[in-house]
Amino acid sequence: PLNKFAVKYNYNDIAKAAQEIEEIKTAETDNLTLQVESVYCDGTTLMIGVSGSMKDGNPNHKQLISLGNIKLSLGNVTYDILYGGEESEFAHLEGSLVLDEGTENQFSGNITLVVLGDRTIAKPETAEISIRRITAEDNYMDQNYIELGSNLNLSVNVYPDPSIKDDNVYTIIDGDYSVRFYEISPVMMVVGFKSPFDEFNSWMNNEN
Repeated sequence: PLNKFAVKYNYNDIAKAAQEIEEIKTAETDNLTLQVESVYCDGTTLMIGVSGSMKDGNPNHKQLISLGNIKLSLGNVTYDILYGGEESEFAHLEGSLVLDEGTENQFSGNITLVVLGDRTIAKPETAEISIRRITAEDNYMDQNYIELGSNLNLSVNVYPDPSIKDDNVYTIIDGDYSVRFYEISPVMMVVGFKSPFDEFNSWMNNEN
């Protein structure tokens, strides 16, 4: 696996709900060209579809481009993976691209932000994104990675559409256990779990 921790999204469903960028935006470092292709935002999840290529043609046949140390600002709120604090609370913020099948140097991927709790992306904003470290790798454990640059900046218009989500809360109960579904979107399900034990480690398997 390129990254065993990567979330397995259903990109077909996400693409149907995403807005394509009419005017492709490009950002560059000395070694990488990156384009913004589409934007998905349901108020909880912001996913920016990106593509890119290495300027040297990828002679080392790297499979993964990791976008590290991301900072993303929406209005007066900044989400930064390097710093904590009330103004940067989020559940998930990362970005990467993988080599398209059958190509030598065409990569596709996304930059994804998932906000927490009552914090939502409620109105149109311009997302200002700074990617402070970019590397090309065989996989997430590659020690012979290649530095592709730093401080790559993107500016993307975001138009949230909460109607994409089904937020009719419902609960499944089995004895003293229950699973509560708070929202379902093309990206994910937000769920809660309750057991009769005060301390209980749990996980859910989605067989479908």
